[in-house]
Amino acid sequence: MYNFKKAFVFVLTFYFITFAWFLYKLPYRVSFDRKEPEEKPAFVIAYKNRYWLVSENGDILGVAKLSDLATNAFVSQVDVVDLKVDKVSLETMKRLKIVLQSPYVTEVRLKDKCAILLKGVVLYFNEWNDLITHCSKLETAIRFMEPKSEYFLSPVGLFYKLRGDESEKK
Repeated sequence: MYNFKKAFVFVLTFYFITFAWFLYKLPYRVSFDRKEPEEKPAFVIAYKNRYWLVSENGDILGVAKLSDLATNAFVSQVDVVDLKVDKVSLETMKRLKIVLQSPYVTEVRLKDKCAILLKGVVLYFNEWNDLITHCSKLETAIRFMEPKSEYFLSPVGLFYKLRGDESEKK
């Protein structure tokens, strides 16, 4: 005799599995007419606890990958308005392009006017031109700098170690 309940459960299970498979594959079959971004990433910035790729025009393109951080230094303390980097910050970043590509610089803080170098060295300076002009001296200077210490770059290219108080030694 024909068991209606078993047939109904079988057909219902078959349709459920087919429907679940269709939903699983659906997003991959729908093709969106998406254009590739015309702008190439030029900078990496730190903004709202993430690292973002930024174009030459200052537009935020997307989240940066780990490989982007390994090749270029990132810029922090950047002013962002409507997902676009502020004009003053963008001009400063364009001037610092050579410094950001240096293998010895890991971060540049715009508002503090300092650069974080390898070994955790913090390098302060008065003008951006001081850092740009003497960027080539970083290769030899980093060899003699103590890890996790602070230095000042003078306009003539001399590196001065900044002293702290006695509590730093503890």
